[in-house]
Amino acid sequence: MIEAIYDRKKLTVAVTGHARSAEPGKDLICAAATILVYTLAGNAESLAEDHSRFHHPKITLEEGNASIRVRPIGSMKAVATVILDAICAGFDILAKQYPENICYKVVG
Repeated sequence: MIEAIYDRKKLTVAVTGHARSAEPGKDLICAAATILVYTLAGNAESLAEDHSRFHHPKITLEEGNASIRVRPIGSMKAVATVILDAICAGFDILAKQYPENICYKVVG
């Protein structure tokens, strides 16, 4: 099972595990979760290009384990929260459609 946890206070998303809904390379639920992770990582990197508004994000991307922390400066926390909320909505949709394969939690 995939577990995705979004900490709204710390602006961190952690995703671990595998959906195991099909054989490796053909698992559409894993593919969907993976693209959400890579979308979030890409957005976090893009935000950090302007060093006056965001610090470089902390990103770990490994098979079955991802962690992304966005690090806004000052009032940019609201912007970061909107972006994370929008992307993490995808995890919520997946978890509602495939509860036996993915669990999504919001904390903080």
